[in-house]
Amino acid sequence: MNREGYSLADTLAAMLIIGLAMVGLFQGVGLIARTQTTNNAEALANQRSRAVQRGLDTLFASHTHRPIGGLLVGEPSAIAFPCDAANCSARLTRRHGRTWLEVRHARGRATALVAPTDHPVSFRFASRAQETDRWPAADAPAEEPLRGVRIVDGEQVVAAVTLRVEQSPDCIYDLVTHACRTP
Repeated sequence: MNREGYSLADTLAAMLIIGLAMVGLFQGVGLIARTQTTNNAEALANQRSRAVQRGLDTLFASHTHRPIGGLLVGEPSAIAFPCDAANCSARLTRRHGRTWLEVRHARGRATALVAPTDHPVSFRFASRAQETDRWPAADAPAEEPLRGVRIVDGEQVVAAVTLRVEQSPDCIYDLVTHACRTP
């Protein structure tokens, strides 16, 4: 700087410093925006996952008076079983590129929930010995009880419920085989 004002070099240096500061500021804002978008997507997926889990829990909670395994009929996209005076059911459908879980409770009230994944999901049915995509399983022994129902995306479990299994009064539970032995 001289007595008559700023020189061209002073002005260019100031503009360079301001330009570098602006580039850094915009990169920081862009990074924050990308992080926020990712966090929002994860929060939405977690919220949908909890809603699907609650829907599945509520469906099976409406049938608490006896074990459900022998009454449930299931396939990869739907399950149904008698509950109280009506039928309870759940169906997985694809609409608008998303998978929806439609749950119908004992009181006839229907709820539609969005699955937390964009991929198609399906029901899986677990017994002690195997996991199948249909219940009752064609190759399962008749006495094999249904122990759980899962909604899966490939191999990833989206939601799961463990079902009550009723044992005979004279059951001696074997911890090795996880089965009931009678004396």
